[in-house]
Amino acid sequence: MGKLVYGVGVNDADYPVKTHKYLNNKREMAWECPIYSRWREMLRRCYSKEVEEKWPSYIGCTVNEEWHIFSNFRLWMVENYKSGYFLDKDLKIKNNTEYSKDTCLFVPPKVNSFIIRELSVESVPKNKKGLYYTTCRDPISGERYRLGTFTSKQDAFDAWLCKKKLMAQKLAATLPDEDALIKHYLISRYEE
Repeated sequence: MGKLVYGVGVNDADYPVKTHKYLNNKREMAWECPIYSRWREMLRRCYSKEVEEKWPSYIGCTVNEEWHIFSNFRLWMVENYKSGYFLDKDLKIKNNTEYSKDTCLFVPPKVNSFIIRELSVESVPKNKKGLYYTTCRDPISGERYRLGTFTSKQDAFDAWLCKKKLMAQKLAATLPDEDALIKHYLISRYEE
């Protein structure tokens, strides 16, 4: 088993999760188990100082103790994974900070991209003329909508939120019935 992964993770796999090769007398990774890779990346997001410095939104995020054990995460992933989908902790519970079997699900790339493009009143940008502005990208076509300029951050944010709700409904309508849960949260997550 060896040392802890990011200070908390226990790799209890009964098979090699990585293989290495030597190229020009340098050891390089040749292969890594895709499940182990996702588990390690999840731990990195929550317990790496480097990640916190680069992406402050991960400060305070944790992994449930059950998932500190690789085999527990692996079992859940084998039962729930959908090919090409992303592990998400934010869709089921608004402002969630914990990765766990009760808070996570797999979402398609277009949903993942849509939900990570968030805005807050505080983060509304200003243009060179000192006016606030917002944009919103259509999750289906990829087209970026300019929503205008505003004299207040709140007005700009409200315009963004209105467009984001419309785009959420448009995206939810494209998802298959088995993703009804995603549809529900994609639309309702913006409701206060």
